[in-house]
Amino acid sequence: MLCPRPMSRVTLSPPLLFQRWLAVAPRGPLVLGVSLLLALGCSRTDSSTLTEWTPADHDHQQTPSSGQVNTEERRAQMPDLEEKGINDLILATWKQNCVRCHGLIGQGDGPDGRMLKPPSFTTPDFQKARDDAALSSAIIGGKGKMPAFSHLPPATVQGLVRLIRLLAPREEAEAPPEAAKQPAAPVGHP
Repeated sequence: MLCPRPMSRVTLSPPLLFQRWLAVAPRGPLVLGVSLLLALGCSRTDSSTLTEWTPADHDHQQTPSSGQVNTEERRAQMPDLEEKGINDLILATWKQNCVRCHGLIGQGDGPDGRMLKPPSFTTPDFQKARDDAALSSAIIGGKGKMPAFSHLPPATVQGLVRLIRLLAPREEAEAPPEAAKQPAAPVGHP
């Protein structure tokens, strides 16, 4: 039978113990001083000057700041999405399910876009190559690395298709007049 060897105790010699104390000692008063300052600074007993926070304190609902924007007022450069059939539910679904790969405006530049390489919805080639049924099918059933979103209601899927169509580049609404298309006559020649 094997007998366990008795463990020897490690003892520190006085010079080694003093060296260790010197290495730790300068930090001790510093830590104590910082702790004392924090304790004294955070021990405010006069709570009459502290008021309870309310949303009105932050949102400036009663007296808006000069830099706040009136969101009720329609801006000329912003399209009215409600007229196009895009409501808050469609936008929330887009942000929750699509932005991560396709990006906020559908250019395929979302946080996961570099790895997954989704198509850009903003190119005319993409818009022309796919009809609404193909887009709906891709959303519901998934395609390539894109997961299926079969849990979405049909109305939401149709709204997402309308949103994808809105991401297409706008074509010129008015064709330039014929005179503008003609090259200018050289100067000095009749």
